[in-house]
Amino acid sequence: MADDVGTSGRPTVFDRAHRLTTAGLLMLITFVAFESMAVATAMPTAVAELDGLAWYGWPFSAFLVASVFGMVLGGDLDDRRGSRVAVLAGVAVFAAGLLVGGLSGHMAVFVAARAVQGIGGGIIAVSLYVVAGRVPTGRSCGRRCSRPSRPRGCCPR
Repeated sequence: MADDVGTSGRPTVFDRAHRLTTAGLLMLITFVAFESMAVATAMPTAVAELDGLAWYGWPFSAFLVASVFGMVLGGDLDDRRGSRVAVLAGVAVFAAGLLVGGLSGHMAVFVAARAVQGIGGGIIAVSLYVVAGRVPTGRSCGRRCSRPSRPRGCCPR
C-alpha cells in the first residue's frame, strides 16, 4: 500500500498506477528537447555540407511555425481519438521528419523535414499536457503541470 500513495496519503504521479506513464512522458519530453539541442549544435555543419548558408534560419523557423499547426492538430486529434493515438501519431510524424532530415541531400528538403518534425513536436507537446492533466488532482497540480517544462530548464522545482 505504501507504493500506491504519496506521503500525504494521496495518489501521485509516481505511484504504481502512474509510474510507467510518468516515465514514458519524461523520456519523450527529454527526447524532443535533446533533438532540438542537437539540431542547433549540428546546424553549422549541416549548412556547410548542404551548401545552404542562405537558408540558415529556415530550419528553426519551419519547426516553430509548424509546431503551432501541430498543436492545433494535436488538440483536435486528442479530443477525437484519445491521448494514446495522439501521442503515437506525434511520435510517428516527428520520427518521420527526423529520418527525412537526416537523409536529406538538399537544404530545401531539410527545411521541409524540420517542418514535419515541428508538426509532430506540436502534437506531442499538446498530448503530453493533456495526459499530465489526467493524473489525479490535488496539491500536486502545479508540480505536475510544470514537469513537461523541466528538461528545457524552465522550471527550477
